[in-house]
Amino acid sequence: MPIPLVTAAGAGLMKLGAAIKGGTALKAAAGFGAGLPKAAGAAGMIGGMPGIAKAATAVKTAAKDVPQMAGMVDDGVGILGRIKRGFSPKGFVENYTGGTGNMTDNLGMALAPDLMFGGLTMAMTPGDLGDRTIAGLGSAVGGAGGGLLARGILGPRSNMGMMMAEMGGSVAGDAVGMGAANAMMRAKGGGQTPYEKESEKQMEELRQQIINEYIRNGQ
Repeated sequence: MPIPLVTAAGAGLMKLGAAIKGGTALKAAAGFGAGLPKAAGAAGMIGGMPGIAKAATAVKTAAKDVPQMAGMVDDGVGILGRIKRGFSPKGFVENYTGGTGNMTDNLGMALAPDLMFGGLTMAMTPGDLGDRTIAGLGSAVGGAGGGLLARGILGPRSNMGMMMAEMGGSVAGDAVGMGAANAMMRAKGGGQTPYEKESEKQMEELRQQIINEYIRNGQ
């Protein structure tokens, strides 16, 4: 029977895996963007053919457009300025929305993974409906809250940065939420979570099997 830490870590690793894939994609995109000006320069040096000159100009223009295509927007404040701004309600909204002020944009997509993992946690948790509800809410609320806080405080200015902030914050928030849920389940269950009760029961069954085997062998 898995213990709560293993379950929380499993859900967190799945979310973290998505974030790592996103980071790899961002790195590749950045490398591609960095290579475009070099390619343009090389093309311009090949010769005076009109076609090559036009191609070089097109490549240089595309290189300038890469940050905008990737959703990167610089508000002129810098990361430290955005973090400082994120601790005020107005600044938090500005950081989270990228300056649009509309919190509902993509909010459903940001919360959907946390709600899904909360449902999975609820389904996998032993015990009664109350225990399962506490565990599911701990994972869903913790993950969603962590993702929202990370994006609102850090204020990333690229689509990939927003995803990374939400994923990282969700993993941390999930761990905090499950810690609180475990504390509530222990208070409800007389000092033990359903996982701990199941583990104790299995250990007792194993101990009894060893004793029975020992007696059966006449020792």
